[in-house]
Amino acid sequence: MSTYAEGRAVDISDTARLLPADEMYRIRFVPYPLNEGDITASLTFRVWDMSDGTAGGTADATRNGGRTPFSTETAEGTVTVSPVTDICEVHMNGMVMDMNGDPVPGVAIEILSEDGNMVSAGGTSWDGLYEIFGSTVYEESHVYTLRVSPPKKISPYNEYNILTETVTFRESGSVVRDIVMSRPGVICGQVCDEDGTPIPGAEIGLYSRDSGVWKTTETGADGTYSFGEVPDATDYAVRVVADGYSYDRKTGQIPGTSVSFRLRATAPLTVCVQDESGTRLASATVDIRSESSDYERATVTGGDGCCEFLNIPISETYRITVRKPGYAPLSEYGVSAGDEADFTLTRGDRLAGTVTDSEGTPPPDGVVVLVKIFRYDAWGCIGRTQADAGGNFGFTGLEAGTVYRLSFRGYYSDMPLQWAGPDGSGVGDSGNAGMYSPGDGVNFRFDRPW
Repeated sequence: MSTYAEGRAVDISDTARLLPADEMYRIRFVPYPLNEGDITASLTFRVWDMSDGTAGGTADATRNGGRTPFSTETAEGTVTVSPVTDICEVHMNGMVMDMNGDPVPGVAIEILSEDGNMVSAGGTSWDGLYEIFGSTVYEESHVYTLRVSPPKKISPYNEYNILTETVTFRESGSVVRDIVMSRPGVICGQVCDEDGTPIPGAEIGLYSRDSGVWKTTETGADGTYSFGEVPDATDYAVRVVADGYSYDRKTGQIPGTSVSFRLRATAPLTVCVQDESGTRLASATVDIRSESSDYERATVTGGDGCCEFLNIPISETYRITVRKPGYAPLSEYGVSAGDEADFTLTRGDRLAGTVTDSEGTPPPDGVVVLVKIFRYDAWGCIGRTQADAGGNFGFTGLEAGTVYRLSFRGYYSDMPLQWAGPDGSGVGDSGNAGMYSPGDGVNFRFDRPW
């Protein structure tokens, strides 16, 4: 075999590495710094019949052919070294176990990138423990594929199923994950929080319309669960419910599958709505929207003017918007799960609303949004105000029965002058502006991001 160092090939055939034809054995090529491009004849191979020598060891392959364990003929491999800018160093360790929590040795573990390329690989030792390292081009999604395969050689463990699931690496960092492998006829897995800590006492449900199965169980102290003697079907659904965590459900499962969950910690969020006199308002529409994801929920207040959202992820903050006919809408930003938010709506001669960009984001720090109001049947601005940090604005002292139009302009940003259209979206022509009356809510959206 040859190797590459400092841009030249070096013959080390007298210490050739002995590698059996087994997927557990791989060659990792580490190029010399600052070298890139095609490196021809990087690796030279001879056939080894395994009659002499030890797998993973070295031997003198300069003596070959005849009765030696090495072939005379050779094959060569070429390696292409591509320059990269952002490297993600991955490190993952844990234990592979069966449904009873016993270690499974000899398991092959692979981490694959989104395009299917190998990032790193390793295996479990006699005690089921593994630790693998690797580096790859940094991917914005952070998501990689984890593939766990049973031993190829005859052993009590080679009847386990291949397990495939996702793993997330946040830039360079370590992930600790215990893996549960299953046999055919069994559906099992582990329930953990986002940090990988097992969640005991979670209720697990298994059901299938085709097989008529409906079973429930709970996770143990290590967060694992198992359903045995599962009839053949392809429509099994597994759902998990745990106090203080988000609900989750996976469908289309089959016997022999390992189904694991990562749940987000949650808490309730309470919203109460009243008018300016302190009277609680029933049937007000309350929307919540995450400020960092696409998570959205909506409901209406009850007779006591309050509503409660359950199982809201605590790892995010939310925008709450309250609407009720005859009242100006009102929004509040930066609300967290576990909070109690109180809203006071105004009505009468007031015309109010909110300002966001096309993605629903309020004005960022440093951006000033000037709002002007005009009579719809006449020119000339009759009032102006600035939206607050949450994007809220309002005008008072307006005439009942009169309709108005509104213009918006973002200063210290690239936002142009726009008018509120009939549905609140930004339009460039004042002739396409919507008509608004006192008591209406105007939820204005610019036609582009900040």
